[in-house]
Amino acid sequence: MHKTSIPLFLCSGVLVLFIAASVAWPHSSADAPPTELDTIMQRAAGGSAPDQAVLGWLHYLGLEVPKDSAAAFKWFTKGATSGNAEAKRGLAHLLLSGDGTAKDVSRAIELLTEAAEQGNWQSQQTLGNIYADGTGVPADPAAAVKWYKLAATSGSIKPVMSLAAMYGAGIGVPKDVTESVRWYARAAEHGDAGSQFILGRAYQTGVGIEQDYAKALKWHQLAAEQGFANAQYQIAEMYFNGKGVRTNAAEALKWYLKAAEQDHAESQLNLGIMYNCDCGVPRDKAKARVWMTKAATNGHAEAQLILANWYIDGTGVMPQDMVEGLKWLTKAAEQGNRRGQVATAALNFSGLGVPKNVPEGIKWFTIAAAAGDPTAQFCLGRMYREGDGVPVDMTKAAGYYRQAAVQSDANAQYELARMLLAGEGVQPDALQSYAWFSIAGEGGSTPAKEYVAALTERLTAKELDAARQLIPGLKASVKAPAADTPYVNRVR
Repeated sequence: MHKTSIPLFLCSGVLVLFIAASVAWPHSSADAPPTELDTIMQRAAGGSAPDQAVLGWLHYLGLEVPKDSAAAFKWFTKGATSGNAEAKRGLAHLLLSGDGTAKDVSRAIELLTEAAEQGNWQSQQTLGNIYADGTGVPADPAAAVKWYKLAATSGSIKPVMSLAAMYGAGIGVPKDVTESVRWYARAAEHGDAGSQFILGRAYQTGVGIEQDYAKALKWHQLAAEQGFANAQYQIAEMYFNGKGVRTNAAEALKWYLKAAEQDHAESQLNLGIMYNCDCGVPRDKAKARVWMTKAATNGHAEAQLILANWYIDGTGVMPQDMVEGLKWLTKAAEQGNRRGQVATAALNFSGLGVPKNVPEGIKWFTIAAAAGDPTAQFCLGRMYREGDGVPVDMTKAAGYYRQAAVQSDANAQYELARMLLAGEGVQPDALQSYAWFSIAGEGGSTPAKEYVAALTERLTAKELDAARQLIPGLKASVKAPAADTPYVNRVR
């Protein structure tokens, strides 16, 4: 006995269901009833535009008939000529990609616009994407918002999420985080895990909506139950830190594990930490090694630094291995992590437990200094001043000391003041020297305080007054060091 039926399938986000009872009949019978496909083909040949659109998609996707873009183009064209919106959308799809016909973006947009104006929400969504991205037309975010709003009335999640993102970023509309959260809430209520997570974060942080940890937990749990790793991680964080729930290390561990098993690097890092400290779960150095290594392997710079320190210190979590430690420091450095860059530079430069490589050390000190790291700037200042690994260059030394000095490095402020006093690499300037010694002294440098006392005796009353008037302006130029490059978790 032979049964036939047309399956459920997806056409560019549109669910097309051919409802036909499965009919059983002898395979060899000349009187076998027509299949649903036969019926569609007959109606399409007879001029039925909806069936022409369906047949176009069948040929395009290769479902129940051979995949044939040229045949799809033929049937989409017939249906579009009769005014069918879905056929217009299909024809536009082919024209946008140049599949089965010559590429013609302008004509595709015309067809999509006609279909969109007929109420075809997929065409409205596609037009929104085209105007948002500037595909074949100048980007027009306001037009994108218009089409997304029309598409959103269909109840589909995609345009709702697009609108949420645009309101959140202020693209095509004035930035409105509250409105963005409102759109994400609509998508969340339709079961979209990503939107549920974003809504949970909004309740968790109180951004765009009143803070409510109970609702945050609710939405994170809904997303987490769908396997959304970031939501699982946030639940773990709430239990670990006691935010909106009682602190519960075991519950935190459970949710960290769920996310970590999906390669969520931040969760893997936290598991490595939890298993290596008295954090409410039994200490297990073997598990700490496993999870920290996984996080580091997944590119988490902080995990790479911790793993490197474990190898360098040899404290029991890892056997001491300086070479392996340098390997992980270098990986963090290559991601732009300044602490990793400075540590990589120092280890290469010193050759402590690894082959000494002065050029490599200088390279990483220079990279970190250019990224604004005051420690690297101070080290380069000292190296150029003393000719340690580089030719003596007092001008460069003073320049690096100054860069670190304006980032609150008291040692650099002290060394810069000394160079100003001696005229090394800069014009001699006892007044600026006094001012920098004063600032360094306030920052905790004892030698700087001694210089201040000595200069107070040496300078005239008029010079002292002038020097002290420089201090407020120099202090205003001093800023806190720039934050290190944050880790961005890209795993959901």
